[in-house]
Amino acid sequence: VGAELVWELPAASSVGQVRRARAEREQARAQLGFLRAQIEREVRGVYRSVHVAQVRLAARVRAVELALERRRIAQLHYGELMTTTTELLAARTALAQARLGRIEAQRDVRVRLAQLELAIGGALEKETGEQN
Repeated sequence: VGAELVWELPAASSVGQVRRARAEREQARAQLGFLRAQIEREVRGVYRSVHVAQVRLAARVRAVELALERRRIAQLHYGELMTTTTELLAARTALAQARLGRIEAQRDVRVRLAQLELAIGGALEKETGEQN
């Protein structure tokens, strides 16, 4: 009489699968938390760079206003023969440089806003409420 009994224990393999699935779920949660924190840091950093670019733009706008006034005064002095052509040209050059600085600052703001849109994964609304 040769008999052999084979008992399969499906419960034991199921327990292992459940444990493995739980471990994978916890690992996925940890990765999700890490990615969320990483994205949040990136968005905050880009948001700060937008703010800095906007402050810089405001300063450049003020510089253009001051350069316009300096040119106006230089033109008045030149008309009254109180200044030289060189000083008038210097005032005009300073205005051109201030305007160029403003344009560069405007570009910077636009680039930073585009980076912010990329970081948040969507378009920012304009002041009018329209989508970009």
